[in-house]
Amino acid sequence: MVVCHCKAINAEFITSLFAEKSFSVADVTEQCGAGGDCGRCLDLIECLLEQNPAARGRQVAVGIS
Repeated sequence: MVVCHCKAINAEFITSLFAEKSFSVADVTEQCGAGGDCGRCLDLIECLLEQNPAARGRQVAVGIS
């Protein structure tokens, strides 16, 4: 599934970025640019981060700061 249409980045690519550790939305944007243009994908990126097994039991930082 395409998450960021501006950068043509899919969910599989984003989840591979944070497979082993927690990331914030800002970290994802810094790593691959997703969420950095129009911002329509920020909510979807946040949902993907909340599903991250490495983040279970920890608060996930959301939003771009």
